[in-house]
Amino acid sequence: PKLPEGTPPPGIVVVFHGLGSQKDMGLVRYAESFAEGGIASLVIDYRGFGGSDGMPRHMIDPMKQAEDVVSAVENLIGHPHNGKKFDGSRVGLFGTSLGGGIALVAASKLGDKVGAVVSQSPSLDGLENVKFNLQKRGFLSSFRVLLAAITDALRGLCGYRPAMMKMIGVTGLDFSVLQVDREELVAYYSKHPAR
Repeated sequence: PKLPEGTPPPGIVVVFHGLGSQKDMGLVRYAESFAEGGIASLVIDYRGFGGSDGMPRHMIDPMKQAEDVVSAVENLIGHPHNGKKFDGSRVGLFGTSLGGGIALVAASKLGDKVGAVVSQSPSLDGLENVKFNLQKRGFLSSFRVLLAAITDALRGLCGYRPAMMKMIGVTGLDFSVLQVDREELVAYYSKHPAR
């Protein structure tokens, strides 16, 4: 919508997703809420995810994803919007899950350019995540994911294509990054659009 005459330039919030998601998996609703409150927003996919270009596809590299957030903010600051400019002194970041941790890293890189950070349900400590999964999912499921990650790293070192695996599956039945029980799987898919 066009800004009313005399309205100061809007602040900016960049919204981004977590592991295994993309911007069309529910984040647009947050952006719409920000817009209703008079805050400009941009929902992004990291490089190689969703609608963004880049290879390899769906490669998790938090430092590169933080660079993508930094680039989005720097490209937005001063961008014309309906004859006005965004207020580069009012920048916010909104990351969820893995994106919550990425929000903190990106904010540290942007320094004073960021005035607000929402780190919703962040993934902050990989070792703690491993401990949790060992307790909740068991050794075998956790070991299979670790073995897949090591195999993928070795394939990369040898110049082979990345090893791919399902993002989410049922513990003990599926070979996937996230191991959940059947009820958790139903809950997960109920909040994501069907493809």
